[in-house]
Amino acid sequence: MKLKFFFPGIPFSKQSVRANPVYGRDGNPVVYTDKNSGKRKVLIRYHQPKEITDQENNIRAMAISQLPPAFKPFDGPIIVCRLDFVFPPLKSFPKIRLMNIASGSVCYKTTKPDLNDNLCKGLFDALEGILYLNDSQICEKISTRKIYGMTPGISLEVEGFYEHSYPTFKPICLTEELPL
Repeated sequence: MKLKFFFPGIPFSKQSVRANPVYGRDGNPVVYTDKNSGKRKVLIRYHQPKEITDQENNIRAMAISQLPPAFKPFDGPIIVCRLDFVFPPLKSFPKIRLMNIASGSVCYKTTKPDLNDNLCKGLFDALEGILYLNDSQICEKISTRKIYGMTPGISLEVEGFYEHSYPTFKPICLTEELPL
């Protein structure tokens, strides 16, 4: 089943979780004894910034509103057919570039955030449990772009399968010649 989504707004990137030591009332780090090794260790708190969790919750809410009624998350393979992260044009862009973007020409964004590491991670984590059970089900990404456009947002087209209904493909043996 193919599904299309559009999530308006400036795409967000998701960095790794942040780690900070936990401090007691006396101002010193909280120390505990590890059960396995018997060593003393500092208690660490892991967290994600509130802006990131808020943006993930917004993506979840928008995805739920765009799903067909009585949709159940895919439990088979997921193919990302198209994924566009559209950023607003920079104010420093020349007028000719802005006109080209407005007319539909593609202008790639070559600066941060990273496409696969941070942008995809945030989106795929947000859709976990809603569109699919686990983001490890994503087996293929056909087209993924980071571009400038007049309407910022994330455009996603996926094809998902249920475990009992997905097609099987003939495996390719690595010792055979691949067709060109």
